[in-house]
Amino acid sequence: MACHSFPTVVVVVVLVSRLLTPPGVTASSVNISTYWGTNSAEGSIEDACNTGLYSIVNIGFVYKFGNVQTPVLNLSDC
Repeated sequence: MACHSFPTVVVVVVLVSRLLTPPGVTASSVNISTYWGTNSAEGSIEDACNTGLYSIVNIGFVYKFGNVQTPVLNLSDC
């Protein structure tokens, strides 16, 4: 199985979405959401926001939850 880097996958997704966008649809009329976590390979939250690609950036830090346990945050790469 091939292993693709995160930036390569993002570029492919953006290009495919551009090709599939109907004429007359502008970026301001489309809401695109992404997930940003604590993986250092994702870049900083500032990088994700500054791309201009996303209307919403979901931020995820909870790595342990459920089964009647206290949720635990991981803020090490923030």
